[in-house]
Amino acid sequence: ISSGDWIAPSKLLQQGFDVVGELLKGFQETSIMSGGGLGKCFMYLLSTVITLAAFFFLTLQILLTKIEFNVFASVGIILLPFGAIRFTSFLFQRTVSAVFSFGVKLMVMYFLIALFNSLAGDVKAIPASASFAEMLRLSLSYAAMAFLAWQLPNKASSLMSGMPSMDFFSVRSSER
Repeated sequence: ISSGDWIAPSKLLQQGFDVVGELLKGFQETSIMSGGGLGKCFMYLLSTVITLAAFFFLTLQILLTKIEFNVFASVGIILLPFGAIRFTSFLFQRTVSAVFSFGVKLMVMYFLIALFNSLAGDVKAIPASASFAEMLRLSLSYAAMAFLAWQLPNKASSLMSGMPSMDFFSVRSSER
């Protein structure tokens, strides 16, 4: 994927299909009746579903965040004149706060995707000849990336808006 294309949601989803391409070929070529065929079909299917679901949720999160950012940025331009009047300035201030919040959320998401792309390096496709443990490890690493891209941008945007909610990562005082 060329420079700048990896941040487009459709290109990211295409990358997910490229990752599971060999698994789908292996699934298609495996016969259930041959020795161990049912187990191999299960391995291919489970790994494919986990990986595609991870890329789908990651793509969906990026698409929704881009839409939210663009909508609030457009509303901010419309509400710009209201910032000059003391009685209506709250409309503009809240919109600008939301634009910064969604901008930080988008920035953190792009950072996570860039970090994962640089760390993944040569591991682009899950090989069909890999063991089940290797397939599952790679699939779960993509699922972990999707989970981080789902959780961390919300935490960063809430931290920027002055309302940090670390309930997911911290132990509550009632559980101690």
